[in-house]
Amino acid sequence: MALGAWPDISLADARKRRDVARLKVLDGIDPTLERKRKKRLARKNAGNRFKSVAEDFIKVRISGKAESTIRKARWYVSLLEPDFGRRPINDSEPVEVREAFKKIERRGHRESANRTRALASRVFRHGIACSLCKSDPAAHLGDALATPIVTHRAAILDPDEFGQLLRDIDEFTGTPLVWIAMQILPHIMTRPGEMRMGQWSEIDWGQRIWNIPAERTKLRRLHAVPLSDQVVLLLRELHCHTSGFEKMFPAQQSHLKYMSDNSINQACAGWATVPTW
Repeated sequence: MALGAWPDISLADARKRRDVARLKVLDGIDPTLERKRKKRLARKNAGNRFKSVAEDFIKVRISGKAESTIRKARWYVSLLEPDFGRRPINDSEPVEVREAFKKIERRGHRESANRTRALASRVFRHGIACSLCKSDPAAHLGDALATPIVTHRAAILDPDEFGQLLRDIDEFTGTPLVWIAMQILPHIMTRPGEMRMGQWSEIDWGQRIWNIPAERTKLRRLHAVPLSDQVVLLLRELHCHTSGFEKMFPAQQSHLKYMSDNSINQACAGWATVPTW
């Protein structure tokens, strides 16, 4: 049995290791096999860090959901990476997991702390199912976190204010694609992401229907949106700008990318009353 190389291991240290190994042999333990087993466990743990298990969880359980959902899940995982994300998933204690959530909470992000805890708990349960850890240290930490302060977004309920919003949209002087997007959205009432990631192949001009595929909707089912006369006219105007592209609302820099999800928000930033779509 190799005990180490000189001069890193002195003769005195080698003798101590020899004595320890002899005692294990007397107890019926093979020290060489024990060392190999520890090395295998270390290699296994190195490949089963919390972050890698979380990525596997996202790939297996969340990959079919909306792009924004996947992006948020990865962001929650990134919040935990400095504390225990790079360590083996079975090497996390409840006290340190709790402290990671409390750090987020102390920055004033109560809801993010609670959502991060919920996702971490799902990752730990995924690890249990894959025999990578034995418990979920995040499961019972919900009561340790402060309840999020719910702030409802103001909606326009007054007809005169809504009329002013529509007039503000009419007077928008930004890019044509953003202007058309803001004109269309109040008519079809879809999620902004469902609209801005639209493709011309989804438009049924004969039936006057926009068939939004299931993978882009929250409920994961085909959403057929009827098109009014006003929307058809707007789409024909949009067609003059982007008919040569697959995407209805391409990015300004490259037609291979979609318009940014912040384009409409930035256009609304200067208004006194920002609409809740």
